[in-house]
Amino acid sequence: MARGRPAKDGDTYTAQNEYHYTRVGGKWRLTHHLIAEQKLGRPIDTATEMVRFKDADRKNFSPDNIEVIPRRNNYKAQLATVEDKIRELIAHRERLLEKIRREELAKQNGVSK
Repeated sequence: MARGRPAKDGDTYTAQNEYHYTRVGGKWRLTHHLIAEQKLGRPIDTATEMVRFKDADRKNFSPDNIEVIPRRNNYKAQLATVEDKIRELIAHRERLLEKIRREELAKQNGVSK
């Protein structure tokens, strides 16, 4: 794809990480995902499935080299995400409580906003 012109469906490029992308329906899609979907005859469910190169060569687009495997549940990552959200909520709660305390103190001192 030439620089400086808008991409069209069918255009391709290779990212720095060596993954190959193809423009389809106005969006960039991983080329090996497109091949896997063609091979399966259905869309990939990225929430439950992964597409990988059997030989780990990101340039080998042979349908026999591309496979769809179930995604492993990464409970540690999910737990970390939940713990981060809990910390955010606790901090938000503390900010709200502090705001309430300031407003109550202002009322007691006869100061209004």
